[in-house]
Amino acid sequence: MSDDELDSGPRAAERLTFFSDAVVAIAMTLLAIDLPVPGGSTVSVFWTSVEHDEGHYATFLVSFVVIAAAWRASVWTMLPADASIALLCSDGAAPL
Repeated sequence: MSDDELDSGPRAAERLTFFSDAVVAIAMTLLAIDLPVPGGSTVSVFWTSVEHDEGHYATFLVSFVVIAAAWRASVWTMLPADASIALLCSDGAAPL
């Protein structure tokens, strides 16, 4: 069996799924890099610092939820494809 045959079918779909998961994880991580770090030696000073930058945190939260929802939709879209791939395997088992 050649390398081209190994990269087609279930293995290629699995690699695409892993790649898209990694892209989403990196996008979510990059969102947090620019967040301001709240400071303060007491709880009240800490919350005052958070309130001062609440626009940054709200934007982060909205962006995070949008990316997470898009990722979840892509996962739910791939579930039927994964089931079909499992049926196409020669032994009927899901690919590892």
